[in-house]
Amino acid sequence: MGYEDYLFISKDRIGVLIGENGKVKEHLEQKTDVKIEINSKTGEITLERTEKTNPENILKVKSVIKAISIGFSPEKAFKLLRDEYYLKVIDLDELMNNEKQKSRQKARVIGTRGKARNYLEKITGTYISVYEDAIGIIGNLEDVEIAAHAIGKLITGSPHGRVYKYVEQKRKW
Repeated sequence: MGYEDYLFISKDRIGVLIGENGKVKEHLEQKTDVKIEINSKTGEITLERTEKTNPENILKVKSVIKAISIGFSPEKAFKLLRDEYYLKVIDLDELMNNEKQKSRQKARVIGTRGKARNYLEKITGTYISVYEDAIGIIGNLEDVEIAAHAIGKLITGSPHGRVYKYVEQKRKW
């Protein structure tokens, strides 16, 4: 038929990708003209492009699936179908050696009762997901980079107040 591509999603996120009565998967297929086959046992996903598919849509579908796989809701992940939205993933496995360290740094990014994450989302206009071994950011390119830099500062130990000040200065036009 057409071009095929493969990726994987963790088994605990397959249901989110499929959605109630298959609605999420169906919506994604309709918006992109990309056929999505999901192996629920292995988490393997096959993306198939037909002659109607815009080649960019394969990349967009991959981004949406990646976003869902790292904890974003389908509603937030679908923003990646628009050209002005990007996904940046910070892989904590690459930055930290042990689970205790990862857990501590994720807690710094989230903050007490979600305060740090919520503040960064509000001031940068991004969406942030902290899930397992990854931190994902969705937004326009400039805002994603500001949020990623702020998260990097939190991960490396900068005080929250200093990080907030950095973000506020960057957001002033």
